Amino acid sequence: MVADLEERKGKQVGGESDATSQSYQFPAKLVLAIAFFTGMVCIFHSSANETEARVSRLLKSEDGPPKLTVGVYYYPWHGKNFHNDGGYLREQLSQTPQLGEYDDTDPDVIRQHLAWSQYANIGLWVTSWWGEGKIEDNTTKKVILKVIEGTSHKIALHYETTSRMKGENGTKTTHRVTDDINYICDTYFDHPNYFRINDRPVLVLYVTRTLDDVPGLLQDALLLARTAAAKKGYNIYLVGDQAFGKPPVVNNTLTYEADSFDYLDAITNYDVYGSMGRGYVSNDAIHAFYDNQWIWRRLAMKEDCAFIPSVTPGYNDLGVRPEAKHAPLSRRLSATSPEGSFFEASLKRAIGLVDPSAENLLLVNSFNEWHEDTQIEPCIGDTTDEPYELTAGLKYEAYGELYLDILKRMTPGAAVQTKEKESPKEKEVAKKAAELRSQPPRPGTWREHRSRSYHDLFEEEEEEDFEIGDR
Repeated sequence: MVADLEERKGKQVGGESDATSQSYQFPAKLVLAIAFFTGMVCIFHSSANETEARVSRLLKSEDGPPKLTVGVYYYPWHGKNFHNDGGYLREQLSQTPQLGEYDDTDPDVIRQHLAWSQYANIGLWVTSWWGEGKIEDNTTKKVILKVIEGTSHKIALHYETTSRMKGENGTKTTHRVTDDINYICDTYFDHPNYFRINDRPVLVLYVTRTLDDVPGLLQDALLLARTAAAKKGYNIYLVGDQAFGKPPVVNNTLTYEADSFDYLDAITNYDVYGSMGRGYVSNDAIHAFYDNQWIWRRLAMKEDCAFIPSVTPGYNDLGVRPEAKHAPLSRRLSATSPEGSFFEASLKRAIGLVDPSAENLLLVNSFNEWHEDTQIEPCIGDTTDEPYELTAGLKYEAYGELYLDILKRMTPGAAVQTKEKESPKEKEVAKKAAELRSQPPRPGTWREHRSRSYHDLFEEEEEEDFEIGDR
């Protein structure tokens, strides 16, 4: 498990890659041909023009803004030692999760997370998956699925490519893909709480953009996944982590072959931090980031590929990998801005980029990734800006349930439900969620003095048509 922890701690940020070149004897075109002629691969997309038309109609509809599906990246790796005693920033700032350093194999922990999710309009957990029999796999299938069964809450797996496609000596390999997909099909895809788009089970793939470092690797991996799933009777919906940084466009022309759009059903951007900036990030920087994301969206849709926007509340991994010296991303727009102002401003832009062909899905990174300090899970303790080597002089507030409040207010109509027939403990979860919803804003807090509605914000951000490269 020590090696597993180091793998998890070493997740890539800012587009870094440890890949070395490697040749493959598994031609993508051959796999596609075999799969096609045996009837095993069925990839359905609506045309880009139809998708654009649906987006335009929906965004300008008299019915108002779209009904969102709100998803969060969820990490079921906090076992008996809170992820093997792995360090994290808030611990060193005398702050902790509101639940304490919990064991998420305890169903009561999952029930509380579910109650908070219901309160904040979160209907989907994209759960980190590191392989069969790993702690994340066991917690997801043995605890999470049992707790959420019978509710409308969904999960989709987040396939951790940096582990599952890791070869020897820093190389990358596809040799685990088929077995992994076979296991995922047998274990998860038939569950009624597994998330689907167009009746297709969704699998989110971590940093697929780094697989392009090895020619043909991404295409081979995706075709292996589709073929394995099709043999099991599933038309898998693959979401790739591709929309990172500036779009590959010069003078309205793609600067590389659009293969990733051809092989994926949707693209997103997990690592907002790597593209956004450091320290305090202004509204101008947020607009620049989401202008680029809009171009990624247009590029994808022109290639019959859906788009899923993403947001994060901030970033700081100095508590877990100080040697990397990554400058943190503040949760505030400026030193005088309120806690959560960066998250609010990001949501305001990201919501305008949802794609109806992908269930108007918006992804938040993350619910409980405490090691990189991207969590929105409630936090308690003392507010501080010390020590400098961990905070870079930024203020870190023990923010309570603030980020759940922000998400709830910004995403009305993203309905969540509880079980029709609930056990006593499940009724208690629903009761906790209802109590949270009914609480009045606390005097002097973000909820009180920021009362503008989501619908007002949406009207300000109504999309406009423009050619790629105009911004």
